[in-house]
Amino acid sequence: MQKRIGNYIVFLMAFFYGHDTLYSQERLTVKERLSEELDFGVWLESTKNVNGLYINVGKYVEINGLEEEYIDSLFRPLNLDLIFELLEDERTDWNMHVVLYYFYRRRAYQLEIDMITLSLSEWRFYAKDRDIEYWKEFLNQKAVEN
Repeated sequence: MQKRIGNYIVFLMAFFYGHDTLYSQERLTVKERLSEELDFGVWLESTKNVNGLYINVGKYVEINGLEEEYIDSLFRPLNLDLIFELLEDERTDWNMHVVLYYFYRRRAYQLEIDMITLSLSEWRFYAKDRDIEYWKEFLNQKAVEN
């Protein structure tokens, strides 16, 4: 009986230790991936109307080469702590901002203006806090809805 309890305790310790280790490795992997250069663009999306004319629907972000597993680890389920951590970190802030535009299909007019008019350091100084505030409000609302 004591041996079974001992084995059970060892199993639980290994499970919880392994789970924490796996979680921290996941965080490092996502963080490392988002600290690399991200290949993305802002594209104008249009559609044909009934008269055959094209109507602009909006500008959206497309990302090339970002594996779905990184997106899944952030949004399925919604991982607010990690997302906010990545938005605050200067190594990943811009890329996380772009990934949020991509995942939620937010119209990218402001993002495009920021890309044209601001350097990365200027974005951090002038616009990052505004953008983080928007994402915090938006994501907290999403978390309530789910």
